[in-house]
Amino acid sequence: ESLEANQHYLLLSKIGLDIRLTIDVELQGEIDDFLGNNVGAVVVMDVNNGEILALSSKPSFDPNLLIDFKEHPTADLISNELRNSIINRAIAKAVPPGSIIRSITAVAGLSTGAIEPKTKVICNGIFVHRNKIFKCHRPHGSVGLSRAIAENCNVYFCKIWRGIGAVRLGYYFKAFGLGKRVGIGLPS
Repeated sequence: ESLEANQHYLLLSKIGLDIRLTIDVELQGEIDDFLGNNVGAVVVMDVNNGEILALSSKPSFDPNLLIDFKEHPTADLISNELRNSIINRAIAKAVPPGSIIRSITAVAGLSTGAIEPKTKVICNGIFVHRNKIFKCHRPHGSVGLSRAIAENCNVYFCKIWRGIGAVRLGYYFKAFGLGKRVGIGLPS
């Protein structure tokens, strides 16, 4: 009877599609070690072909805990303490793409002549545009491009953005692939 049930199951089952991963196991391990117990995410993509070489989200959790989790002794732990661990920050967390935007803004500023490598601006910690306030994590004072990149000075890049103009900056964002689907089959 059990053999007959297995044969029936095999008739109903269907072979799925093959999947080929491009993850570099050694790099993935290094990224996981780098993140350690910190909160964050890292995605390393091959810029030539879009292959994902490493993808890590921390904190993480053991998905095996979700199997029959209502009967699992850690059900309360999963539902309360690990709630944020279940979110894969690399693919499902909406965060502003600050570092990418700053880098592209620097390239656009240099390419359009809006700035030179030694151009300095005064960062007092805030930038106001159309009643919207953009903040820096601290006032930087007089800051140039290299320091603005190293210290993530939002005010520097907001002022450069204003000098470039939204339309021209949008061209650079598109040229760098922002807004394009990556085509790697992840939801959303």
